[in-house]
Amino acid sequence: MSELRVGGSVKLRGPVEFENIEIGGSLNVEGDLRVKGDFRLGGER
Repeated sequence: MSELRVGGSVKLRGPVEFENIEIGGSLNVEGDLRVKGDFRLGGER
């Protein structure tokens, strides 16, 4: 996948790969997560 944007919370089951991720709330990951570009969580960089 290329990009993930979520305004609230999200739960992912890996393995998953993204170019960019922006999550406004919380992130729960089961498995492997690979992000090649920007990773923003809770509006922070």
